[in-house]
Amino acid sequence: FERWRAAGLVRHRGEEYEAYKAAWQARLLDVLFAHFPKCQGRVASCTVGTPLSHDFYLGTCRGEVYGLEGNVARFATLGAQLATHPGPCPAVPGLYQAGQDTLCVGVPAALLSGVIAAARISPLAAARSFLEACFS
Repeated sequence: FERWRAAGLVRHRGEEYEAYKAAWQARLLDVLFAHFPKCQGRVASCTVGTPLSHDFYLGTCRGEVYGLEGNVARFATLGAQLATHPGPCPAVPGLYQAGQDTLCVGVPAALLSGVIAAARISPLAAARSFLEACFS
């Protein structure tokens, strides 16, 4: 995205940039319609953002909205996953990790990482809480 960063402000980055976003929008809508065909013809609005959009609107650095860089290397190997997994921290005995960068990016992943870390601390209490939530 660096070639477009210097091209100007939002909505003034040129035809190539707009074509790039339009191509992604078409790809994403094709996947949506493949899985949910009844949505076709019913999408009223669709906007595609890029890391440059995140930088402009959210004040992020290179589009990193959620914290650690979400690159392939971060998720590619088991070792990379275990380095930040929810639960006990191998380098610091007694420390349990949870949060947005321990599982995957996003708020739901952050919440789930807390559940996983709590379950590793007290599996029985976690199971009881889960069952109570499901059956109460």
